[in-house]
Amino acid sequence: MNSYFVKRASCFVLSLLLAASVVVSFFGTVSVIRLRSETFVTDKLSAYTAEIKADIEKEITSQPMSGTVPSDALLAALDDGVMQYLINMSAHNIVMQSTNDFSIDETLYNRLFKNVSAYLDSNGISADAKDISNAVSLQTDVINYVLSSVGTTDILLFSLARSNTSIAVTATAIALAVICAVLIHVIYAGRHKKNSYYGMALATAGYVDIFATAFAGRIGLFSSVSYCGYAPFDQAVSDCTASVSKMQLPVGIVLLAAGVVVLLLNYRYLKKKNDRVKEQRTTNDKMRDDYMKHYEQVNAPAPAPVAGEREETKLDF
Repeated sequence: MNSYFVKRASCFVLSLLLAASVVVSFFGTVSVIRLRSETFVTDKLSAYTAEIKADIEKEITSQPMSGTVPSDALLAALDDGVMQYLINMSAHNIVMQSTNDFSIDETLYNRLFKNVSAYLDSNGISADAKDISNAVSLQTDVINYVLSSVGTTDILLFSLARSNTSIAVTATAIALAVICAVLIHVIYAGRHKKNSYYGMALATAGYVDIFATAFAGRIGLFSSVSYCGYAPFDQAVSDCTASVSKMQLPVGIVLLAAGVVVLLLNYRYLKKKNDRVKEQRTTNDKMRDDYMKHYEQVNAPAPAPVAGEREETKLDF
């Protein structure tokens, strides 16, 4: 009896560890893959291009202009190509946890110089190369002032995604999940009872994923955090983290569904097995009752003589 309860308690604990390991494994894998992807971060950051451009333009127009280059030329130089370059580089710096520094960015300077020169030529404005260079240098400094203040070097989730710790934790969780599954299989070797614990572990993992995702969205867990100290970047990073969290929702649904299916199939198997056992027991009981009735009839004691009747005694010589 003690062995029976030890088995059940051990497998119950192992199933909980398996559920936790599955949750950590999927979340860690998704987080590492997505938060290391510059394309993923660029897509989220691009949604706030207009806000970033508006802040740069506001800062440019607030600067006193000198020379023959008007501020309109600098504003026109912020075309889609320049803004996309700023977004791409910012996304790269976020992912790599590098400083968002454009002060000596030759690519940005050359793009702006080309755009300003094209604007001046198309509008018949005369300006020498030195004035254009000074104006573009000022514009580069303004862009750097706006974007270099963004804290791209210390965003916790991205730091973890870039570290070996996240990979080690994810790998450990995967290994622990395998070990728990194997131990449950060993304890209930050859018995379908183990499938109950597998199903419970999958269903629990799925429920945790679904509940955690819904709870995080309900309380606005990611939108209420300041990641970079600059609103458009904070919102973009918040979208990244929320997106990673929401990716757990379909995973949770699949795990929950898989766990329920395993439990139902295992219940169906065990019910059929129990029904067969009950049927066999019923058959055995009937056979035993029939046998006992027959035995009692064959071996029934002779009836007692009725008073007044002559009793005969047979002698065997």
